[in-house]
Amino acid sequence: AATHLALLRKTELDVLMGAGRFTLLDQSAAAELFPLCLSRGVAVELASPFNSGILATGPDDPATRFDYQRPTEQTQTKVRAIQTICASHDVTLKRAALHYSALPQAVTRLVLGLISAEGLRSNLDDLAAPPPSALWSDLAELGIPTPIGET
Repeated sequence: AATHLALLRKTELDVLMGAGRFTLLDQSAAAELFPLCLSRGVAVELASPFNSGILATGPDDPATRFDYQRPTEQTQTKVRAIQTICASHDVTLKRAALHYSALPQAVTRLVLGLISAEGLRSNLDDLAAPPPSALWSDLAELGIPTPIGET
């Protein structure tokens, strides 16, 4: 997010693509980057809402990655806590991750990497079913902020 912020301060853009910087595990784009994009009318396309896969497959899949690396035990523990809260609302981790990344007003598009048509159908089904708003307040107890004024 810092690189994008520095670029945006030096040039005019219509669209900015960020990857993995507003997710259930990383909200670094929220404080400064998104407000600057909104004030300048810059559309944000947000890629990698699953942080390289961990928010789609969960923390215990041996092939899972967080920011393209094997997740630390601390990251895995946090994802397990997020999963527990999601399950208490009958929401999958993947579905929550997709909707969370789409919450900020600055985000105009999610960019999702796909391997199969089944993955596309799964993502579309998840996006068609918004989680209950109580999920976001429960996740806030883990330190995962809901964008101000957005539910």
